[in-house]
Amino acid sequence: MDSGNQKIFEVYKVLNPKRNSFIAVTDMGITSSATAKPKYFSYEADDAINDKGLYIGITFACADKLLYGISSIHMTKIIAETCETVKDAIEVFEKIPLCCPKNFFIADKNADMVIVEHTSKKFKVIYPENNILVKTNHYLDRELAREDKILKLFPRHNTFKRYNEVFNEINREKDNFNINTIIKILRRPRSHVYQNFRRLKTIWTLALNMTNREYKIYWDTLGKRKKAELKI
Repeated sequence: MDSGNQKIFEVYKVLNPKRNSFIAVTDMGITSSATAKPKYFSYEADDAINDKGLYIGITFACADKLLYGISSIHMTKIIAETCETVKDAIEVFEKIPLCCPKNFFIADKNADMVIVEHTSKKFKVIYPENNILVKTNHYLDRELAREDKILKLFPRHNTFKRYNEVFNEINREKDNFNINTIIKILRRPRSHVYQNFRRLKTIWTLALNMTNREYKIYWDTLGKRKKAELKI
């Protein structure tokens, strides 16, 4: 994310007596330093965890043009408000069209997890292999990969490097893997995963144990590393 965003992200709660309540993390919809001002802020759910033990988060994708459908932020909110399991979430994608290319990582309290890779025309579901599932910004599905324009539009994009770093680190640590391992991998200094470049920085990192409902968030402000436990 643009370095101008790093101090303005926020965690917020949505308490809904008629639907699932959820906690969400937002970068306020700010994509550049020029609009990093309060008058432009909006509470958009980039990551959400609901009170039924379901997580959904989005990552950027780059494929075809926008079409008719709802936005990725609205899709995240609908799933957070109405779903309890990964299966429930997939059924939502089958019913509701999405207007734009995006990727969704979804996990639930039953230890099920999937990635939904979406163009604005169709979607594919990616399942774990050997209980490992990694998602960055390029499409993993072979059919969708033929439509992926990320390297054409952004030749120096590091999505493949980040994917390989995380995948290899998980395999190295898998025998003793725990919630602290997640932070070790995702926030390792001088890696492509934990981005700390002049114009591109990681704003927040989530470490989630879905089965135990243990949710932690880590971020940096004014050079200091901070953490908190998220509770719904």
